Amino acid sequence: MTRPAKKPGEEVRKGVEMRADQVEVSWDGNKSKWLVRIVSGGEVIRRHCDLKKDADEAALRTAAMKTVQDEGYEADASVVKVNRERTATGA
Repeated sequence: MTRPAKKPGEEVRKGVEMRADQVEVSWDGNKSKWLVRIVSGGEVIRRHCDLKKDADEAALRTAAMKTVQDEGYEADASVVKVNRERTATGA
């Protein structure tokens, strides 16, 4: 019997939980979008979201948690930090 080909993201072993240690949301002035940084161990994932610059904190936290889930991670809402003072850079 032939096994179906793996889909992207299926390389993760079943039962292994990927937890985000830190999640930060900050404004990326270069792209004029909010940047969600997900830190898990030594890995850092950066994803942009299309919320308006004046989005409230609840909307930013919700978008951050959705991004975490979309990337296959789990996180407690308590690790999400919204940083309005710092401007994110693409580096």
